[in-house]
Amino acid sequence: MKTVNIEVYSITELSEQAQEVAHSNHLENFDHFWLDDSMNSVSKFADLFYCKVTDYSIGGQFDYIETDIDNDCIRGIKPADIPLDFLDGSGYCLDSDILETFHSSVKVTGDVKTAFNEAVDVAVKHIVADLEYHASMECFTEMSNDNDWQYLENGTLF
Repeated sequence: MKTVNIEVYSITELSEQAQEVAHSNHLENFDHFWLDDSMNSVSKFADLFYCKVTDYSIGGQFDYIETDIDNDCIRGIKPADIPLDFLDGSGYCLDSDILETFHSSVKVTGDVKTAFNEAVDVAVKHIVADLEYHASMECFTEMSNDNDWQYLENGTLF
């Protein structure tokens, strides 16, 4: 039997080059933590207008969320009936951004469909910003430290 001693380092103890290797390796298996929760919020919002999310792309060349909203979907919708803070069945923080945008827009434009589309656009912007932050070196360093991840001198996760 042999005993092997290996030196391991926290992310902040690594050279800048090794930190970049560690970050790059992390991004190869990167998964946006809250994308499902975010899309659930948008879907719950769409449900209020009797429409559905039909397609979306986040984190690619073009970021978008498409719905099947049309004038028939919004007929009879009263803005006062749309919640002000959280969506039933969601409770995720994106809810308040979506709903706040909807209510602000409908007050200015008086148009439910325009307000709906502006709220969905804000959701896309927030989801993309969240994704970009979670892919950043700053966030990676925080996660590494918070989870006490250890690395070999070259940046390989131990």
